[in-house]
Amino acid sequence: MNVATWPVIPPLTDDGGARYQAFWNWLDDHVPDEPHWMLDIVAVDPARQGRGTGTWLIRHGLALEDRDDVPAFLETGNPRNVPYYERLGFRVAEEDDAPDGGPHRWFMLR
Repeated sequence: MNVATWPVIPPLTDDGGARYQAFWNWLDDHVPDEPHWMLDIVAVDPARQGRGTGTWLIRHGLALEDRDDVPAFLETGNPRNVPYYERLGFRVAEEDDAPDGGPHRWFMLR
């Protein structure tokens, strides 16, 4: 669960944050147990996409991951991202639907 945002969630929901907590617990269940680097959110202004900025940032992080000789992990809910990450050496390790009608996610390793 995302502990940084948790305190503000319960009053915003009709279930006291139970569905939010279940989603984050579900995500946590898909994270590898072994040491790894995690690629979190990478975003580039749409007006500046296609110039290699995002790829450069990711490759920089992957070079550090290679230095540490551990896998890299990410999850995405955008099917357009899957081939992009595959070109960077990731493979789909698992894909699944979040509980209670939540979004589909791809879990990828490199």
